Amino acid sequence: MNAKEEVRALWKLCFEDSEEFMDLYFSMRYRNEVNRCVRENGKMVAALQTLPYTMTLCGTTVRASYVSGACTHPDWRGQGVMRHLLDETHRRMYADGVVLSLLIPAEEWLFQYYARSGYVPTFHYGVTSVKANGDKAVPLCHVQDEIDDIAQREEQYRFFAEMMALRPCCVQHSWDDFRAIIADLRLGNGRLLVARQEGEICGMALGVLEDAHVTIKELLVKEEVIRLELLRAAAQVFATDEVDCLHPASNDSPCLGMVRIINLKVLLDVWAICHPDDKLAIRIVEDESVPQNVGYYQVEGGRCIQGQHPDKVYREYTMDELATMLLEPEHPFMSLMLN
Repeated sequence: MNAKEEVRALWKLCFEDSEEFMDLYFSMRYRNEVNRCVRENGKMVAALQTLPYTMTLCGTTVRASYVSGACTHPDWRGQGVMRHLLDETHRRMYADGVVLSLLIPAEEWLFQYYARSGYVPTFHYGVTSVKANGDKAVPLCHVQDEIDDIAQREEQYRFFAEMMALRPCCVQHSWDDFRAIIADLRLGNGRLLVARQEGEICGMALGVLEDAHVTIKELLVKEEVIRLELLRAAAQVFATDEVDCLHPASNDSPCLGMVRIINLKVLLDVWAICHPDDKLAIRIVEDESVPQNVGYYQVEGGRCIQGQHPDKVYREYTMDELATMLLEPEHPFMSLMLN
């Protein structure tokens, strides 16, 4: 078997995904260049992929890497193999200029597991149930399912990317990623509902039917009045009178994903510009994965200076404590990650 076939075989052993989903993932998202693995006696015993993303943060965009498909062969679990692989992966991310590492734990207990590698629960979401039935005499726009309209795909993506970029702290999706999202939506009998006014896109909803509930995984509108039109259309398409909408939410809401700081200096540079009136004096004592983060940092006047100043009193932080302090107030959000 080649490397791709080995990863797929390990994936199939560890996860319960369908052959159709694995076909999609390994044809549209997987590349050998993003795969990292551990071998013992020539056999692949653990693997993960680091998928490249960008993320809006504090008025700019930073590089992020999404850890996908992290799995260990059952015979090798409990021996620290994945922990070692994550450490090596974080160091490679740092060398590649990545600022933040992201992941979505496949099960609840994994939140605690990944916390041991410096990850903190950060990506919270809300679910709002909306009664969306009823007729409207004069529709504000025309809504139709365009999931199979390949000719409009680039136009759909331009609108999607434009609206996602308006979110102040949000994982962004590339063109290739959008194509994979649509393929995954189609695989789950989902719908890509597009609202148009005079032929121009003014709203978009990506919805699926899950466990007898309609879930709108992403709802993007130029004007709030279009929102109800899309929800009405979703209710009609899925033959229901209520839909659940996922949306960014506060930190006391359910958590989807976790984040780890990879390059603290770059993150503090960005954070300092966005918070010019704030002052921080930070000391990081330990970071096993990325030792370059260890040291002293002073944030003041919109700048971050690395190095110890004799007149400053520095407060010690762990990497996870600092991630919580810096990122939670920004309310990070991620969606449509093929999780």
